[in-house]
Amino acid sequence: MSVEILLTNVSEHVINRTVLTVGAEYNKWLTIPYETGAFNGEMLVAMDNVQPAEINIELGVKGWHKIYFGLVSIGKQNAIGVQIGDGGKTIIQPKPRISRWQNHEWIEENFFRAADLTDQILTLSKPENDGKNFTTGVAYIRLVPMMSEEVAKLALSLWRFKSKKWIRNLVKT
Repeated sequence: MSVEILLTNVSEHVINRTVLTVGAEYNKWLTIPYETGAFNGEMLVAMDNVQPAEINIELGVKGWHKIYFGLVSIGKQNAIGVQIGDGGKTIIQPKPRISRWQNHEWIEENFFRAADLTDQILTLSKPENDGKNFTTGVAYIRLVPMMSEEVAKLALSLWRFKSKKWIRNLVKT
C-alpha cells in the first residue's frame, strides 16, 4: 500500500530554479517560509503585478494519484494554471473569501484531478492577468495514490462519458 505524499517545500522540486527568488525580483516566483499547526515549508508566490515564467516540477512518483493543491489566499483573488505533461492547462481559482474587517492569509486545499504521474512533469503558471489583480500562491502539493479499483472506476466513467459524447455527436449529424 502506497502512502500519500505531501510536498511542503515545493521549491525543492522545481526544475527551472532560475525563475525563483528569495527577495523581491520582478517577474520571478517568490519563495516564502510558512508554518501551520501540522507542518511547515516554503511556498511559491507570484504577486499582483508580476507575470513570472512557468514552473516545471519533478514529482518523482509512479502510477495513478489524486492531485491536490494547497493554495494560499493573499488578498481577494487567487488562481493558478496547472498542466500535466503535454495535456491542456487548467485554471484553478478558489472562491474568494472576503472579510469585511480585514484580509487574512490562509491555505485552502483544492482538488485538481487524478492522473498517471509516471514520468510526468507538472507545470504551474500564473494565469494571464486580463485586468484582474490577483495573486498566485502554492503552499503544498498533496499526492494520494489510487488503488487499482479506483483507477478502473475512473477509466470506466471516462469511457462512458466519451461514448455518450460520441453518440450525441452522431445523432446531431
